[in-house]
Amino acid sequence: KHYTETGDQENLDALETALERFKSGKITYYESAAALVNIIEALLNEAPMPEAEEATEYCPVTLSASKRDIALEKRWITSARSTGAETDIDYVASQPSATGYVVNPETLTVKAGSKFSLRVKTTQNDDDLRYCRAALFADWNRDFIFNTEGNELLARRGNANQANTAILNALFSISVPEDATPGESRLRLVYADAWADEPYPCGELMKGFAFDIPMLITDD
Repeated sequence: KHYTETGDQENLDALETALERFKSGKITYYESAAALVNIIEALLNEAPMPEAEEATEYCPVTLSASKRDIALEKRWITSARSTGAETDIDYVASQPSATGYVVNPETLTVKAGSKFSLRVKTTQNDDDLRYCRAALFADWNRDFIFNTEGNELLARRGNANQANTAILNALFSISVPEDATPGESRLRLVYADAWADEPYPCGELMKGFAFDIPMLITDD
């Protein structure tokens, strides 16, 4: 309201940008909601915007409280196997996790400019992950941010408000960018109920599951 009255379009644009960054998950995990409040207050007081700190760890992802027990019992990954990487992974699970979020104990090694495949299989029961949508993200520039558009969004699978049987045995074909930053990085695969918001790499997942794969990017 303040800037509407004064006609300060520049500050309105800055506020809109901050809100979009918050919505997309690009600042939630290293600035938090409290930091967004500080940004808004700075804008309202016509003060300089506080500079965002660089992320030093990946954003948390959790199951929402609603129907969490069902997700833990029935919706999880049973295997994840890669082929064509410099060093492949072979993850197998015979029981659900305690939290609905798993970090693979093995590291996937990939070369910049290469291609590899990832086959992911899930549980199959009367309320499994077919009733979800899935999304796969990569951190190619090693900034600890999974961008939700561009080349770090590797795939979205499934449609809203329906069963998506293909998710139960999904094959992802992944191209590593030529300019991927060498070093330790990560892939993140997330699932969320098809009758809820589509899955994003950060925050809460409704009746879903999250799986991280540590990744080492090489350039030789």
